[in-house]
Amino acid sequence: MDYEAQKRLHLDNIKIDAEKSYESYNPGNNHHIITIHLLKQDEIICPHCASNNNIVRGSKLHIINYSSILEDNLFIHFHRRIYKCKQCNKYFLEHNPFCDNGRRNSVYKDYKIIQALKELTATYTSVANRFNVSPI
Repeated sequence: MDYEAQKRLHLDNIKIDAEKSYESYNPGNNHHIITIHLLKQDEIICPHCASNNNIVRGSKLHIINYSSILEDNLFIHFHRRIYKCKQCNKYFLEHNPFCDNGRRNSVYKDYKIIQALKELTATYTSVANRFNVSPI
């Protein structure tokens, strides 16, 4: 993934591993899919014991519903590293810079949904269908 694509998608402030990350498009359901791997950080601190003696034990795929200025049907496939602390033997995940923990929609997606709901003719169902979210 090149720098221009990162800037277009508002990802230019996130340290992305350009060699492993790429974009794809699914014309069947009109979804733009971005697969992202972050660069490995030098100092990872365990949230349980504050130790910096950690090792990578694998990765976990998180699918995030994302939006940009021009596109609404963006999905980020974020490969989050799983770390194990050698000090306390507990596992923890890499920081997610796209959304809060436990959420599937990014802040950009939430903002665009709120802006779309301000239109006088908009209904919850029509906006939910447009942004690929539940109307509830």
